[in-house]
Order: sequence, then C-alpha cells, then structure tokens
Amino acid sequence: MTEGLQPLNVDKNILIEYRNYLVSLKLEIPTIALKLSALRRFYEIALSRKIIPENPVLGVKAPKQRKAANIEGAKYISVEQLENLFHIIPEHSEIAKEQEEFLRAKSLIALMGLQGLRTVETHRLSCEDIDFSKGLVLVKGKGRDRYIAPREDVLNLLKTYLDLRQLSCEAKDTLGTPVFTSLSNNNTGKRLSRCAIRDVIDYWFICAGIKEKGDHSGRSCHLLRHTTGALLYQATHDLLVVQKELGHVDPKTTSKY
Repeated sequence: MTEGLQPLNVDKNILIEYRNYLVSLKLEIPTIALKLSALRRFYEIALSRKIIPENPVLGVKAPKQRKAANIEGAKYISVEQLENLFHIIPEHSEIAKEQEEFLRAKSLIALMGLQGLRTVETHRLSCEDIDFSKGLVLVKGKGRDRYIAPREDVLNLLKTYLDLRQLSCEAKDTLGTPVFTSLSNNNTGKRLSRCAIRDVIDYWFICAGIKEKGDHSGRSCHLLRHTTGALLYQATHDLLVVQKELGHVDPKTTSKY
C-alpha cells in the first residue's frame, strides 16, 4: 500500500488507509481484526517504552461482522445474566452438604464464566495444580497445558470451597487430588465427571432463566466459556489477549469473538 514509511512514524490516518486496503483485498473480517490486533499490541509496547506519544491504532477497527449472532459458538450470556447467575446461588446453608454444593457451583461458574475454562479442564483440575501463594493455576487443556493467573475473587472462592471440603489424600486419582468432587451417595469424594459438571451448570442456568427445562443441547458450559471470550474482547479489542486467555492454538478459533 505504502512504501518508505517507518512504522513508528505513521499516524492514525495512515492506519485507516491500511485498514481500508485490507478491506479492498476482500479479506475475511476476522483476518482483518487479527492484523489490527497485532499492530495494536506493537504500538502498545512502543507507547509503554515512551518511544511514541500515543497508540495510532486506537479506534481503528475492522468492519462489523454482519449477522454475528448466527455464527456457530459466538453466543454468550450478558454481564447482567452472569451476575444474576451468581446471585441466585445461596451464600450460606446450615446443611454442610448444601453449603459445599453451593460453593462448588459458584467455583465452577467462576472458572468457566470468568476465566474461560472448558468442561474437561474443570474436570481435570487438581489441588496440586493450584498455587495460591503465586496466584497461578495449571490448566490441563486440549493437547497442551497452560498457566493462568485467575482473578483474586476467583482464587478466594476456590480457597473457600477447598477449605470447606477438608481434602483427604485418599481422594487422589491418576490426575491428582480432584478439586471438584461428587456429592452423590455412590461417588462421594470422587472426581466430578464431565457429565455431572454439565448437569450442575444446566441446573443453575434453568434456575436463572437462561435455559429452559428440558433443553438438552449441552451448550450451558460452553456458553460460559464464550462469555469470557466475548467480554474480554469487548474490554480489550485485542484478539491476541483472548487467544492467550482461552488457550486457543489456532487464532482462527479466536476470530469468532
């Protein structure tokens, strides 16, 4: 598009021209968004080192995706719905088993809806994977593992839940000491299965009016993961941040947001 320009000397108008050039090439909108996101990160670093006075990419966005709500997997719940989901789960119960059940549900929703963990990642999560002193959690993902630094309130919720459970080394399995365990009579103390995790989330989705009773689509858990991605992108407009948080290997997977 332009020759002889130094990257640190371009202004917003030139970057708008670049965006329009990408559009003229008839590139997919997610591809354009990824290119602008990479540029935005480059100039953020330059700005943080006081090499440039401002980030010229701010406000330069990819064209809007038409009918985005129809893209498979792009649906998510709103901040208000997420807040209500936490609110309807009681804070306290005089019955110890109920109290553990409530804290377990809130911890699952927090990890999925605020940190973007998959169902299988919450299922695999073990106590040995959580370092409360460093504020880090090892997530055993699809094909590869990654570390995340959860929000302070999410870590506090997990700690409260685990303290209540009074963990025993006898609960260990091949993955370690499970974080989320069953409360059913036949499986008490054993690692909560993926199906059981979905049942927990489905139950509270129905209570919150997010999902109808009898809906067996199984989308509740992934709606929470999509919520993390969508809200994070709305806050940062940076697909690279979303990709890292959700642990996507392929940036095309992140482009749905």
